[in-house]
Amino acid sequence: MSGFILKSGDLKARVLVPESYRYTRTRFNHSAFVQDVWYKGVRFTQYERSQPGGFNTTEGSGICCEYNCQQIELDSQPGEMYLKPGIGVLKREEYTWSIVHHVKYEPLPTRYEIVGEDTAIFETDSPKVNGYAYYEKRVVKLDGNKLTKTVTLRNTGDKPFEMEEYGHNFISLGDEAVDENYKLEVPALKDTAGLTNGVLYPVPGGFELEGEPSFSFYVKSSDTVKGEPAWRMTHKTLGWNCCEYTSFDPCRVAIWGDYYVLSCEVFLPIKLAPGEEMTWSRTWEFNV
Repeated sequence: MSGFILKSGDLKARVLVPESYRYTRTRFNHSAFVQDVWYKGVRFTQYERSQPGGFNTTEGSGICCEYNCQQIELDSQPGEMYLKPGIGVLKREEYTWSIVHHVKYEPLPTRYEIVGEDTAIFETDSPKVNGYAYYEKRVVKLDGNKLTKTVTLRNTGDKPFEMEEYGHNFISLGDEAVDENYKLEVPALKDTAGLTNGVLYPVPGGFELEGEPSFSFYVKSSDTVKGEPAWRMTHKTLGWNCCEYTSFDPCRVAIWGDYYVLSCEVFLPIKLAPGEEMTWSRTWEFNV
């Protein structure tokens, strides 16, 4: 089985099982990987695509998360094994890990349980590698027009670690091309002035687009607050929208996209000493 469907009323999500053949790379967390979301028959998600003559896909899709944990990798020497949270055990190369690399890894021991029609629970007890280890519990729950991921992370190793988690939102409103009909409000940013890249242009409280982009674009800012929601994406003509609420104060917001997808990424800072744990949640709301 590569994945399963969760349902709540008009909301439906396809969730991958850990180590699904549909995702075998070392970037996105293999637990609670939501590959597709539909609400009232409208699809809100997309698959990452290769760029002609340029950047190849990292096989992202839907609503997935990633840990940025370079500290743990750099604490090992080339040739040694190291723990990559959300992924498994990797061998340190002469070069540092990159999202474009295809590398081998030893999978994490993750178990999952489907509870009723609307909930799935993923639990991981990682091995200890070079003094680093953790326990993670991820709960995916659908309720009405909302999808929530609640995460508990505990440092079960001998060393402290610092990292970030950010949500990759491969959003496309009803498979409609990204163009001037898309509007992105970002209450999690204190100011959007100056954040432009030839495609996005700042407006009060967020961004609009000049038209359909012909290239991938990216902007980021650490000038953040806890927005309610953190961001909201709306199709101005159709009225469909999607937004994300977070339980935490973000340390950074990044926005990237192309002609087929627009993604607003909200970063969570994580700092845990041995024995410490933290819990956070992200909730996505869909409207048509």
